[in-house]
Amino acid sequence: MQASRATVYLFTALSLTPLAIFILFGFYLNSDIYFQIDTLALCCFVFCLLVLFNYCKRFVFTAFVICALTSLTIFASASREYLDFYGLYISFESLKLYRELFLAIKNFNSTPALLFILFICAIGVTLHKTLFKKLHRFSWQKGILSFLIPFMIGLFLISIHTTRNDTNELLNLTNDGKKDVELENPLMYFFRSTPIALWLFPESKDSAAENKAKVTAKALRKNTLVALPEEYSSQNFSQLILNYPGLEYKNSNVNPLAFYPSTPLTLNLPNKKNIILVVLESSRFKELSKEITPNLLEIAKESFWFTNNYATSRATIKSEQAILCSSIDGNLLTPFARSEGVYRGKCLPHILKKHGYTTSWFHGNTKEFYNREVFHPSLGFDNIYSKESFERDGYSDAQDIGWGVPDPILYDTALNYFDQQSSPFFAEILTLSNHQPFNWDYKEFEFPTHLKELDDDIYNNYQRSLYYADVALGKFWRKLKQKAFYRQSLIVITGDHGVPFYPKDTVSPIDKFEVLFKVPMLIHVPNSSPRQIDTARSHLDIAPTLLSLLNISEENSFLGRPLIGSKSNDEKRPIFLMNMDSYGFIYGATKCFPKADMCSRGANCLNEKRFSCAIDSSEDVKAIEQSLHLMKYLKLKTLAAFTE
Repeated sequence: MQASRATVYLFTALSLTPLAIFILFGFYLNSDIYFQIDTLALCCFVFCLLVLFNYCKRFVFTAFVICALTSLTIFASASREYLDFYGLYISFESLKLYRELFLAIKNFNSTPALLFILFICAIGVTLHKTLFKKLHRFSWQKGILSFLIPFMIGLFLISIHTTRNDTNELLNLTNDGKKDVELENPLMYFFRSTPIALWLFPESKDSAAENKAKVTAKALRKNTLVALPEEYSSQNFSQLILNYPGLEYKNSNVNPLAFYPSTPLTLNLPNKKNIILVVLESSRFKELSKEITPNLLEIAKESFWFTNNYATSRATIKSEQAILCSSIDGNLLTPFARSEGVYRGKCLPHILKKHGYTTSWFHGNTKEFYNREVFHPSLGFDNIYSKESFERDGYSDAQDIGWGVPDPILYDTALNYFDQQSSPFFAEILTLSNHQPFNWDYKEFEFPTHLKELDDDIYNNYQRSLYYADVALGKFWRKLKQKAFYRQSLIVITGDHGVPFYPKDTVSPIDKFEVLFKVPMLIHVPNSSPRQIDTARSHLDIAPTLLSLLNISEENSFLGRPLIGSKSNDEKRPIFLMNMDSYGFIYGATKCFPKADMCSRGANCLNEKRFSCAIDSSEDVKAIEQSLHLMKYLKLKTLAAFTE
């Protein structure tokens, strides 16, 4: 009896270690009663596993304890980073990004996690040589009882947790989606997203509408669909389909976004200009200043400068799709590039290749990140110049800054490549040095005195990283202007997305969402008069604008419209801001943000389940209503792999 009690006490103590780990990584600071219930349920299930492994050899039992606690520590550490950046936890869906998670983990400070893992191993070995020697194996009767009691308690606690939303609604509590996620236990949150949990809780399964969408998407892929179901009809979002000068709207039964040339296609256009697209990693509009980004601001003075431009996504790969294909990835969690891989629609590189362009992509990270080795060729890129290419040319990992090849080397490599091109070329340069967590060793680089030394403040480090990236951009620009091909080139510079780090107490909760998506954008056309454009625009407008500047008319399903050039359109347009668990909507000066109360600012407003809106014009209310239908169609397009 004494030995059995000692074993129960030991198992109870071990089963409480998940609680200690979550406290260590700061998950318990803002917890509520539901987090505590969830954590207690997890502890019950850990106790059950300990009972099961109690019947194994002592070495196996020790190995289980060490491996389980080590895995939980790694998961808690990764969940902390994921929550800080995306505002939600890792889910089962996120596991499709397992390669990206493992490739990224080396770039983050894992010292606390490593120290705790070493501590776990030391304690595990100590227990193996002391207390685990005295483990008393339960009889089968006691074992079954010791398993079933905590297991049933755990299930009961989970059932209590599932009433969270109903209770909040009953008590009229604020249902802040982000806050709810932060209050969750990260491991139990992950469990609820697994197929097992979806089977146990039928209300979490795909709705009938989602299943119907999958069937419709499959038919679209196979080109067997005669007409879209009524819920996807263009009549549901006709206000958001804008006029496209030079192209005709056919209102196709299966592709309501399709436009066709109104004049015969001309392939042999004279004086084809090169296109250089520079996408700046993690560059927000908010930080633009003479102190941090002097070079970008100087380039803007001699360009078409868009001061109210938005990225459509928080992920680089999704932003690239918006820029190159003028389309939106309807997947919130896992990027389409990873879940599907092959894009079946027409993108800017596809169209330019048809007109005799060579198409190239330059980046300092590995091409397997976000499956670019498959995805980017499907967008129309002939040449993929990634970290692997640099290494074949003699590059060493010792030269890395942060996630890979430093921006100066990336820019110089691209310039050398451009020198060798005889035909018109299109090239995207995706920079890398300004990437989270921004605490890199910049070798011998000299920072100005007004930028603080590397410290523990991630926003301070972000400003330093931006300055480094801007200096590299300035050197590239000055070299570019000396090249013979410069005057025959159109240059676009934009940021891919923002980051969720802010100067202390200077950004309101509502403004933080907008800051995340508002990015710099300029289009430089040599020998043209510079102009500042302040109306709301987005990445979706880049591809149609470049075709407009080249005077190319091609059939397309672009969401954006040309900003300048022969086919420009100045109408206000729908702008979707795709977060990881929600989305925002901008239409002119009307703004709809999730997890916000726009009515608190005293403007005309509208609150609904998706988001809260500050209304600029009563006519925009219809656009907000139609945005729901357009979003449903965009999700269908994603499921159908953007087949046209």
